[in-house]
Amino acid sequence: MRLIILTKRQYTGRDLLDDRYGRLYEIPRALGAAGHPVRGLTLSYRQRPPAPPDTAGWESLNTLPFSPLGAARHLRRIRDICREFRPDLVWASSDAWHAIAAWRTCVPAGIPYVVDLYDNYESFGLSKPPGVIPLLRRACRAASGLTLVTRTLAEHVAAEYALPVGQPRLILGNAVDTGLFRPLDRLAARRELGLPEDALLIGTAGALDASRGIATLLEATERLTAARPGLRLALAGPGDGSLKRFRHLPIDYLGILPPTRVPAFWNALDVAVVANRDSDFGRYCYPQKLQEIVACGVPLVASRVGEVAELLRGTPASLADPDSSAALAERIDAQIREKIHVDRAQVRSWAQRAKELSSFFEMVLARSSEGGTGQCR
Repeated sequence: MRLIILTKRQYTGRDLLDDRYGRLYEIPRALGAAGHPVRGLTLSYRQRPPAPPDTAGWESLNTLPFSPLGAARHLRRIRDICREFRPDLVWASSDAWHAIAAWRTCVPAGIPYVVDLYDNYESFGLSKPPGVIPLLRRACRAASGLTLVTRTLAEHVAAEYALPVGQPRLILGNAVDTGLFRPLDRLAARRELGLPEDALLIGTAGALDASRGIATLLEATERLTAARPGLRLALAGPGDGSLKRFRHLPIDYLGILPPTRVPAFWNALDVAVVANRDSDFGRYCYPQKLQEIVACGVPLVASRVGEVAELLRGTPASLADPDSSAALAERIDAQIREKIHVDRAQVRSWAQRAKELSSFFEMVLARSSEGGTGQCR
């Protein structure tokens, strides 16, 4: 299959091309490795240099999609690539605009396209201008298929988007580089990152802001340090100023780590934490860090929200009620004592996800050519 990938360049706090990071870099790379010709077009909403030379097959544009001139330039480039590359299918991901752009370019050209919803795009800032959400829903209805990161998101979209009967849909969760994320020596990991070697360490990495429940984790840490004076909280990632109120806590803040150092971070911890709020984001997302932590074999505690509750159904000791610092502190304290691990067998590699997606694309293309029906699976 000849595939075109449409996505924004900056997502989940990383740069797709500079960091070679995440779902929208790893799955296309694995599809290419499996023998499918792949072209990628990224749209940067800030000024960025061209695609690095060692990211072959990717092109980057700098523009603002809701500037009429920028939107027209982006659509024109998609049409040009389609004419040059002659894809069998287009996979559009990352936000509402990319779904809309695929719809506006692929339907007139008769090219099947699949919209990838790795989050509830309606909650993104880019979806706030009037008319964007109706266009997003229309683009999803017109798509040849949908890939959705969680079952909870799939149920939400099915209930709200008036999707056509028989439209193919695939639940496509996230994955990890299993060669990078694996159990490592804890002491060596702490030395690598400059963390205290003899401390009791809990922590998290990722967006450290109020919308992701960082205040709940900080308040839980406050409770824990009262009973466990040697406990410290390790944090990595961008913040929104929430840490300022908790300067009295024993916090080791490492800033934003490059992806290659994140495995050492998780392995340095006694207990890793995935705190999320009971919000649109928390209910529909698939925390990338959850797969990373499980792959590293580190005990964890996660908020019982959305898909996480299903993923950790077999280890209820790893779940805490969301938005409750008392419940989170209790679960972390129990994990410090019991060290219950999640089965690493549930971890998926990007190659496995690419294989699932390839099979789905083949079904979508067969349906498109034969006029048959598909199903959500």
